[in-house]
Amino acid sequence: MKSFFTKIFFAVLITFSLAQLSNAQVYIWGGPGDVNSEFANGLNDWTTSNENNAFWNWTANGMGDDGSYWGTRGPINSASVANGAALFNSDKFHSVDGIAYPHRGELTSPVFSCEGHSTVFVRFDQITRFWDSGNQTFLQVSTDGGNTWLPADGYNSNPDILRYNFASFPREEQKLFDISEFAANQPSVQIRFVWQGSYYYWIIDDVYVMEQPEVDLEISAVLYEPLASQVPVTQMDAREMSFAINLPNHGSMDVTNAVVGVNVTDADGAIVYTDSLTDITVLSGDTTEVNFTNTFLPSDGINSVGTHFIEYWTYVPEVQETNTADNGYGERFFVSEDYYDMSYYTPFNAWGLENYALFNIFETGSWSDNDEGYVFIADSVNMACTDGADEDTFLADVNLFLYKVHPDVLPDFSNFEKETPAQLDPGEDAHPQLEMVGFGFETSFQGEDYTEFMVGLYDIDFNERVALEPDSRYILMAYWDNDKSLYHVADRYKYLNGLPASGWFSADTDGNWAWDFDPWYGWMLGLQIQYVVGTETTPLPDNTLQVFPNPADTDINIDINFETTVNEATIVLTDINNRYINSMKLENFNSISESMNVSNVPSGNYILRLVTEQGSTEQKVIIQH
Repeated sequence: MKSFFTKIFFAVLITFSLAQLSNAQVYIWGGPGDVNSEFANGLNDWTTSNENNAFWNWTANGMGDDGSYWGTRGPINSASVANGAALFNSDKFHSVDGIAYPHRGELTSPVFSCEGHSTVFVRFDQITRFWDSGNQTFLQVSTDGGNTWLPADGYNSNPDILRYNFASFPREEQKLFDISEFAANQPSVQIRFVWQGSYYYWIIDDVYVMEQPEVDLEISAVLYEPLASQVPVTQMDAREMSFAINLPNHGSMDVTNAVVGVNVTDADGAIVYTDSLTDITVLSGDTTEVNFTNTFLPSDGINSVGTHFIEYWTYVPEVQETNTADNGYGERFFVSEDYYDMSYYTPFNAWGLENYALFNIFETGSWSDNDEGYVFIADSVNMACTDGADEDTFLADVNLFLYKVHPDVLPDFSNFEKETPAQLDPGEDAHPQLEMVGFGFETSFQGEDYTEFMVGLYDIDFNERVALEPDSRYILMAYWDNDKSLYHVADRYKYLNGLPASGWFSADTDGNWAWDFDPWYGWMLGLQIQYVVGTETTPLPDNTLQVFPNPADTDINIDINFETTVNEATIVLTDINNRYINSMKLENFNSISESMNVSNVPSGNYILRLVTEQGSTEQKVIIQH
């Protein structure tokens, strides 16, 4: 993910560099243009060893697309990708070649000298994806012709990739390792890259051995908000976005004048928020936590549906870093019409437990003072599962519970009583800090693996849909009462700053519930919301609102007439159950003519309502295509 934004920030950094001084990098072995560093048209002088014929290979296109699970991913984002890269494809070895896993493969460099160099660093580009927590990708060093490799457990290239790599996107970035303790001033040095594990792949390119850079800043451990990867556009005022990063300096020189910044861009790529800080100090070998003092309320700048981005960047004036790929970092979030979700990638991965419940946490915005008199309701849940077996279907009883969180519970849930069992029967007191407000169920439901399905919600009086309250938090829980382990579809995703977005709990041998609030997993457990327009307002004269044609096909023409000026009015189109379809705002008029396009609205009966401070009126509308 980071590499995607590298492309964005690279152009920015180039702009900065025009006024910068260049600090030359000393390469000990390889470097830009070296055939061995770039794996130009082959592995060249590198050698590979293996277990069970699982070799490192050369990939001409910088991809591992000869395996079954590569998908539609693009190539490694390295400078020399055009002439190929090195690949260990555990996916292909098992799924295509039938080579039993786990796999182990070693890629070893030719011998080179580090004499006269007191610092020795290895820099390389990588893209990797894991399946199992036992997977390892690491770097080792030898100074005795390959008889001994140090450190014994290697320099871990990807220490924070957890089991299943829950994000279905791979990890891509530049890495920089200090191997001075073994290689400094040594006359005969080799390095090797080792893959050990099962599925999926590791691609490396542009391997340089060099002296420690003077300056090498990295943006890491970014903060991500809001608390869902997909948030309804009407709920963007639920929480202010705050911004923070960790800024390590891997270089030899203390930095006292670093510049850091953050942008939020909307679905059209326009910057809707920006902030920056200057004169940030980061000592050599240290990490500085940078907290931006300003916050951003998304509703102040975000009003469109689509993919939005949080982009961080850093640079040091008058210094051109050798490694700029980690000077930019981005996170994305989606804004939807009416849907909350904690996951956003397909195909999904899965997590399996027995006798368990999974939950996502949602926050609502502020709408208590709205002029339209609408309220939000939750009417269904979207989810996906698999039994993890070879069959293409699963059979299960699905139980859903919607809880409102007590307002005294802190944002990070640190004061939540995790040891107190939650009741799972409608009408029961769920928990001292939870109020059960809704439930849903599917009995003996048979579904297809990884396929999304909908389950309806009821309030505790068994009415179809649940009224939500503004400025509130909700826990949506899926409970599985099965005699076998069922895998719930999920994504691995970072919700940082101690703000949990998902979690799970399972029953222990004593029947107690053990809770776990988790910032790392986003369950495919989405909440479908609608807003329903109220009707208890002062009626306006019948001739205030005229609608034609009726029935309508492509457009509804609307004439509005008042004797005095109206400061603000809202036209709302709903279905016959008062579910929102479309709306428009009008300001400062007494007579006006407008039209509303309904070409994409299904044929049926609808209500067009005019809402003002003076009162409201409505007309029944038939849409007929």
